[in-house]
Amino acid sequence: MLAVVARGDGVVNLYRARGIGLQLTKSVPVGKRPGEMCLDPNGKRIFAGQVAEKSVAEIDLASQSVVNTLTDPDLKNPEGCTVSPDSSTLYMIDSVGGTVFVFSTSTHALVAKIPVGKEPRRALFARDGKTLLVSNAHTDTISVIDPAAKKEGRARNQDW
Repeated sequence: MLAVVARGDGVVNLYRARGIGLQLTKSVPVGKRPGEMCLDPNGKRIFAGQVAEKSVAEIDLASQSVVNTLTDPDLKNPEGCTVSPDSSTLYMIDSVGGTVFVFSTSTHALVAKIPVGKEPRRALFARDGKTLLVSNAHTDTISVIDPAAKKEGRARNQDW
């Protein structure tokens, strides 16, 4: 399956491979201005930022529908995201607020808010699966987050 954000239409289009082409299977409405998406490692869900609504849509790929919406009053601009290697935690990047919002993917509860650098954009886990790296566009820096401690920390290059 291939998922593509159609920002102007406010949907995530889901495609399946058919022969040498793609066939649209469903357009899932996700708000007025959908943003970046991330796939959980188990391949069952996609999380899509809903920029205008200041929230995150959880799309179940089996039902091809939005099954939950995650938000917090402090979330200003959901930009990038990533899901923990065990699929238990969503890390949503707020590019305006300079914060990583941490949500449980099972309870959908906000677990933590981690301040990072100015204008964070993307996040990914290091190979060790125990370190989250967040790029900060405005300062050309990387925030190193310890997911277990739920805070920004210091790490040596060999740690990740």
